[in-house]
Amino acid sequence: KRNPVEELLSPPKKIIIYSVVTSLLGVIIIFFLIILSNFYQYDIAGESMEPSLHGGEKVLVSKNDKNYKKSDIIIFNCEYFGNITMIKRITAVQGDTITLSNDKLIINGVKTHYSPIENGINYPYTVPQNTIFVLGDNYNNSQDSRLFGGINKKDIIGLVKYRYYPITKIGEL
Repeated sequence: KRNPVEELLSPPKKIIIYSVVTSLLGVIIIFFLIILSNFYQYDIAGESMEPSLHGGEKVLVSKNDKNYKKSDIIIFNCEYFGNITMIKRITAVQGDTITLSNDKLIINGVKTHYSPIENGINYPYTVPQNTIFVLGDNYNNSQDSRLFGGINKKDIIGLVKYRYYPITKIGEL
């Protein structure tokens, strides 16, 4: 049998449960606020990034990560197409030179599987200062830097970090 003084001093179970639930909700809300302040949600449209990313998939884009490197996937505003938002992979950075050999792009002397685009940029092409060169993974079905040249770093919205939909493909990119 419990001491009457202990019963008066111990909180009822409802208060304990309420306290735990509100604490968990607070943690969840803080977690989502952190996610929302650091990430941008983007819906993949089109086929230009296949097989890496497919239309209908959803990704989280880091707003604050500015350390872009070759092979990163980015979201950017494309001035060439009236500032539409595009997703592409960085394949060359400031100072890199792109040339042609046997109808394939050569980046800094390394042959790629990419072909030039008709009515695109002239080669050799040296990526200008504060600019990056982007290509779609589905190179036969992508409008990218082969057409419009490098994109200014100021036009980059963010770095694609995670795929969160579909659930079967959740993960870091």
